[in-house]
Amino acid sequence: MCDGTYILMLRLIRMQHLTDSIKKSITNKNWYSAIATALTIPDICSKISDGTKTTGKKYAQWFDDYVGKNYRTNYSEGQLAMVRKHSTEEDYQNLLKGTKLSGNDCYALRCAFLHEGTGTISTQKAREILDEIKFLEPSFGLNLHGSIQNNKLILHIDEFSYHIIDGVDKWLIQLNTEQTERLKSFLKVNDVFDFVKETK
Repeated sequence: MCDGTYILMLRLIRMQHLTDSIKKSITNKNWYSAIATALTIPDICSKISDGTKTTGKKYAQWFDDYVGKNYRTNYSEGQLAMVRKHSTEEDYQNLLKGTKLSGNDCYALRCAFLHEGTGTISTQKAREILDEIKFLEPSFGLNLHGSIQNNKLILHIDEFSYHIIDGVDKWLIQLNTEQTERLKSFLKVNDVFDFVKETK
Protein backbone atom coordinates (compact mmCIF):
# COMPACT_ATOMS: atom_id res chain seq x y z
CA MET A 1 0.00 0.00 0.00
CA CYS A 2 1.50 3.38 -0.98
CA ASP A 3 1.98 6.10 1.66
CA GLY A 4 -0.82 8.29 0.26
CA THR A 5 -3.38 5.48 0.42
CA TYR A 6 -2.22 4.49 3.92
CA ILE A 7 -2.57 8.07 5.20
CA LEU A 8 -6.04 8.39 3.66
CA MET A 9 -7.08 5.11 5.31
CA LEU A 10 -5.87 6.45 8.69
CA ARG A 11 -7.88 9.62 8.19
CA LEU A 12 -11.02 7.67 7.29
CA ILE A 13 -10.63 5.44 10.35
CA ARG A 14 -10.25 8.49 12.62
CA MET A 15 -13.56 9.97 11.41
CA GLN A 16 -15.35 6.66 10.97
CA HIS A 17 -16.70 6.49 14.52
CA LEU A 18 -18.64 9.69 13.85
CA THR A 19 -19.87 8.86 10.36
CA ASP A 20 -20.74 5.30 11.45
CA SER A 21 -22.68 6.76 14.37
CA ILE A 22 -24.83 8.73 11.92
CA LYS A 23 -25.37 5.68 9.69
CA LYS A 24 -26.33 3.50 12.67
CA SER A 25 -28.72 6.18 13.90
CA ILE A 26 -30.44 6.21 10.51
CA THR A 27 -30.61 2.40 10.39
CA ASN A 28 -32.09 2.33 13.91
CA LYS A 29 -34.47 5.23 13.16
CA ASN A 30 -32.81 7.26 15.91
CA TRP A 31 -33.55 10.45 13.98
CA TYR A 32 -32.56 13.01 16.61
CA SER A 33 -29.19 11.39 17.13
CA ALA A 34 -28.54 11.39 13.37
CA ILE A 35 -29.44 15.10 13.12
CA ALA A 36 -27.40 16.11 16.17
CA THR A 37 -24.28 14.24 15.09
CA ALA A 38 -24.54 15.45 11.49
CA LEU A 39 -24.89 19.04 12.69
CA THR A 40 -21.72 18.81 14.83
CA ILE A 41 -19.52 17.52 11.99
CA PRO A 42 -18.74 20.94 10.41
CA ASP A 43 -17.63 22.22 13.85
CA ILE A 44 -15.26 19.28 14.31
CA CYS A 45 -13.86 19.46 10.79
CA SER A 46 -13.31 23.22 10.84
CA LYS A 47 -11.46 22.89 14.19
CA ILE A 48 -9.18 20.21 12.73
CA SER A 49 -8.60 22.25 9.58
CA ASP A 50 -6.97 25.21 11.29
CA GLY A 51 -6.33 24.04 14.85
CA THR A 52 -8.10 26.96 16.49
CA LYS A 53 -11.49 27.28 18.09
CA THR A 54 -14.33 26.87 15.65
CA THR A 55 -16.67 29.76 14.90
CA GLY A 56 -19.94 30.21 13.07
CA LYS A 57 -18.04 31.69 10.14
CA LYS A 58 -15.70 28.66 9.92
CA TYR A 59 -18.65 26.27 10.28
CA ALA A 60 -20.54 28.00 7.47
CA GLN A 61 -17.48 28.01 5.21
CA TRP A 62 -16.85 24.28 5.76
CA PHE A 63 -20.50 23.53 4.95
CA ASP A 64 -20.45 25.71 1.81
CA ASP A 65 -17.18 24.13 0.63
CA TYR A 66 -17.99 20.46 1.21
CA VAL A 67 -21.78 20.11 1.40
CA GLY A 68 -23.28 23.24 -0.13
CA LYS A 69 -23.23 22.03 -3.73
CA ASN A 70 -26.06 19.63 -2.84
CA TYR A 71 -28.28 22.62 -2.07
CA ARG A 72 -27.39 25.02 -4.89
CA THR A 73 -30.20 26.03 -7.17
CA ASN A 74 -30.06 26.26 -10.93
CA TYR A 75 -33.55 27.27 -11.90
CA SER A 76 -34.53 28.34 -15.40
CA GLU A 77 -36.36 31.61 -15.95
CA GLY A 78 -39.60 29.64 -16.44
CA GLN A 79 -39.16 27.78 -13.14
CA LEU A 80 -38.41 31.02 -11.29
CA ALA A 81 -41.50 32.64 -12.82
CA MET A 82 -43.61 29.72 -11.61
CA VAL A 83 -42.17 30.04 -8.08
CA ARG A 84 -42.89 33.74 -8.14
CA LYS A 85 -46.48 33.09 -9.23
CA HIS A 86 -47.27 30.25 -6.81
CA SER A 87 -45.16 31.07 -3.75
CA THR A 88 -44.23 34.04 -1.61
CA GLU A 89 -42.05 36.90 -2.77
CA GLU A 90 -39.60 35.97 -0.01
CA ASP A 91 -39.30 32.40 -1.38
CA TYR A 92 -38.67 33.84 -4.84
CA GLN A 93 -36.02 36.31 -3.63
CA ASN A 94 -34.28 33.57 -1.67
CA LEU A 95 -34.10 31.29 -4.71
CA LEU A 96 -32.36 34.09 -6.58
CA LYS A 97 -29.54 33.78 -4.02
CA GLY A 98 -28.65 30.44 -5.60
CA THR A 99 -28.95 28.12 -2.61
CA LYS A 100 -31.64 26.35 -0.66
CA LEU A 101 -29.41 25.81 2.38
CA SER A 102 -26.46 28.11 2.97
CA GLY A 103 -23.66 27.49 5.45
CA ASN A 104 -25.01 30.32 7.59
CA ASP A 105 -28.49 28.80 7.71
CA CYS A 106 -27.04 25.39 8.54
CA TYR A 107 -25.08 26.99 11.40
CA ALA A 108 -28.27 28.72 12.56
CA LEU A 109 -29.98 25.31 12.50
CA ARG A 110 -27.12 23.79 14.49
CA CYS A 111 -27.53 26.47 17.17
CA ALA A 112 -31.33 26.25 17.21
CA PHE A 113 -31.44 22.46 17.35
CA LEU A 114 -28.53 21.72 19.70
CA HIS A 115 -29.26 24.55 22.15
CA GLU A 116 -33.03 24.94 21.90
CA GLY A 117 -34.34 21.72 20.35
CA THR A 118 -36.05 23.54 17.48
CA GLY A 119 -35.77 23.87 13.72
CA THR A 120 -36.92 27.48 13.75
CA ILE A 121 -33.93 29.65 12.84
CA SER A 122 -35.64 33.02 12.28
CA THR A 123 -34.29 34.39 15.60
CA GLN A 124 -30.73 33.10 15.15
CA LYS A 125 -28.06 35.72 14.44
CA ALA A 126 -26.43 33.55 11.78
CA ARG A 127 -29.68 33.15 9.81
CA GLU A 128 -29.32 34.23 6.21
CA ILE A 129 -32.27 33.04 4.12
CA LEU A 130 -34.67 30.60 5.76
CA ASP A 131 -37.07 30.91 8.69
CA GLU A 132 -37.31 27.23 9.55
CA ILE A 133 -36.02 23.80 8.59
CA LYS A 134 -38.30 20.80 8.89
CA PHE A 135 -36.97 17.25 8.95
CA LEU A 136 -38.83 14.26 7.58
CA GLU A 137 -38.16 10.56 7.97
CA PRO A 138 -36.83 8.79 4.86
CA SER A 139 -39.46 8.28 2.20
CA PHE A 140 -39.54 5.47 -0.31
CA GLY A 141 -41.89 7.09 -2.77
CA LEU A 142 -42.63 10.72 -1.95
CA ASN A 143 -39.39 12.68 -1.83
CA LEU A 144 -39.74 16.25 -0.58
CA HIS A 145 -36.04 16.79 0.20
CA GLY A 146 -35.03 20.32 -0.73
CA SER A 147 -38.58 21.63 -1.11
CA ILE A 148 -39.20 25.14 0.14
CA GLN A 149 -42.59 26.43 1.18
CA ASN A 150 -43.24 29.72 2.96
CA ASN A 151 -39.53 30.09 3.63
CA LYS A 152 -39.36 26.69 5.32
CA LEU A 153 -36.94 24.12 3.93
CA ILE A 154 -37.89 20.45 4.05
CA LEU A 155 -35.09 17.92 4.46
CA HIS A 156 -35.21 14.15 4.65
CA ILE A 157 -32.97 13.15 7.57
CA ASP A 158 -31.15 10.43 5.66
CA GLU A 159 -30.35 12.58 2.61
CA PHE A 160 -29.10 15.51 4.70
CA SER A 161 -26.99 13.18 6.84
CA TYR A 162 -25.44 11.42 3.87
CA HIS A 163 -24.60 14.78 2.29
CA ILE A 164 -22.65 15.62 5.47
CA ILE A 165 -20.88 12.23 5.38
CA ASP A 166 -19.96 12.75 1.71
CA GLY A 167 -18.59 16.16 2.68
CA VAL A 168 -16.37 14.54 5.32
CA ASP A 169 -14.98 12.13 2.72
CA LYS A 170 -14.11 15.02 0.36
CA TRP A 171 -12.56 17.01 3.19
CA LEU A 172 -10.41 14.12 4.43
CA ILE A 173 -8.67 13.79 1.06
CA GLN A 174 -7.44 17.39 1.31
CA LEU A 175 -5.90 17.25 4.81
CA ASN A 176 -2.19 17.86 5.24
CA THR A 177 0.10 16.09 7.74
CA GLU A 178 -0.46 18.59 10.56
CA GLN A 179 -4.23 18.42 10.17
CA THR A 180 -4.09 14.62 10.08
CA GLU A 181 -2.20 14.69 13.41
CA ARG A 182 -5.06 16.70 14.94
CA LEU A 183 -7.41 13.81 14.23
CA LYS A 184 -5.64 11.92 17.04
CA SER A 185 -7.17 14.24 19.63
CA PHE A 186 -10.68 12.87 19.02
CA LEU A 187 -12.69 11.56 21.91
CA LYS A 188 -12.90 7.81 21.51
CA VAL A 189 -15.23 5.56 23.46
CA ASN A 190 -13.25 2.52 24.56
CA ASP A 191 -14.28 -0.99 25.42
CA VAL A 192 -14.11 -1.32 29.21
CA PHE A 193 -11.75 -4.32 29.09
CA ASP A 194 -9.38 -2.59 26.64
CA PHE A 195 -9.40 0.44 28.93
CA VAL A 196 -8.50 -1.66 31.99
CA LYS A 197 -5.61 -3.30 30.07
CA GLU A 198 -4.27 0.12 29.00
CA THR A 199 -4.30 1.48 32.56
CA LYS A 200 -2.36 -1.47 34.06
